[in-house]
Amino acid sequence: MTADTTNNTVPKAAPDANYIAPNTFVKPAKDTLPQDYEGHSKDEVTRLITQAMYDLGYSDVAKQLESQSGLAIEVPLVASFRKAVLGGEWDEAENLLKSLDLQPSSDLQYLSFLIHRQQYLELLEKQDTKNALRILRTKISTLPYDSNVLGFDEAEKRRQEIHTLTNVLMFNPDDIRSALDWDGASDQNIYLWDLNGNVVYKWPGIRVLSMAVTPDGKKMVALCSEKSLHVFDLQTREKIKEFKIDLPLLSVSVSKDSRYALINTQPDEIQLWDLERYQVVRKYLCEAPATDVMRSCFGGPDENIVMSSSQSNNIYVWNRETTRLLEVLDGHVGTVNCVKFNPVNLAMFASCGDDGLVKIWQPQNVATNGSD
Repeated sequence: MTADTTNNTVPKAAPDANYIAPNTFVKPAKDTLPQDYEGHSKDEVTRLITQAMYDLGYSDVAKQLESQSGLAIEVPLVASFRKAVLGGEWDEAENLLKSLDLQPSSDLQYLSFLIHRQQYLELLEKQDTKNALRILRTKISTLPYDSNVLGFDEAEKRRQEIHTLTNVLMFNPDDIRSALDWDGASDQNIYLWDLNGNVVYKWPGIRVLSMAVTPDGKKMVALCSEKSLHVFDLQTREKIKEFKIDLPLLSVSVSKDSRYALINTQPDEIQLWDLERYQVVRKYLCEAPATDVMRSCFGGPDENIVMSSSQSNNIYVWNRETTRLLEVLDGHVGTVNCVKFNPVNLAMFASCGDDGLVKIWQPQNVATNGSD
């Protein structure tokens, strides 16, 4: 594949006469809004929609909905804390806990204990007794339970919690869940549904961070919290390959021809994987280290461009074939969450950022001529 390395193929930001600035929408009068939706709490439905927008990478839409509804979901620090807990990054979760804006009466020692309680139980669920014992000794049994400080009832409650967790050390996973009324680790399965909402197939034992299905519908690529890449055959339901990458994994996207996958990793590397030869064929380095989920995409004629969001205010553009950095676009104030090319107009792409903006980009000569 021959890539065009000239800068005039890289889109520039174009003014949009139809653009509506954030927070300029007219807010309906409160008494005209419904108080429920199909029998469900309006507030809870709104929060679910907002959370879905964040999870899909549409942070700007989610923030606009938060502003309109007055129902905030979470700030970036809370999102990082949630990601650390769900990803099993226990030390990172404990460090982030200290930075959260908690109530003055919050007991950080006990909250830290709850984090490592979950870590301990998940290790036991995996039957990793050696590391579970280490966490029991260093993180759980060290929880203070001095009755002179806490009062008798609270001190006794904590002492009993530690005693119970010690007792289940040699239990099997089913007995642990029963004894502690514990649901187990967060659902570590991949589900395939039909259009009627019925589960067609379940792949167990994988805590997924990001996944994508190839456009031909034949393969599914999944990144897991164990720093591994999994490739499944959607026709046979079999796992084709599994690779240990040994870098924290952030997101995955696939090419239109179903042959390649872009994988964003921490701190600053994007890997181009060949899904037929199952190997890395290119690497792209981003100047801005990533700690949150960053997303990349293919774009341009013949998908000869690789583009990525970043935690700086920039969008990075590379020549796919040569890996040469073509341009760094100053697009947003703060984190750029997502970039995506228009599937029809190959010279146009969109970006969204923490500044609450969605921007539509196209080549400067197109914008000057006023073309769509």
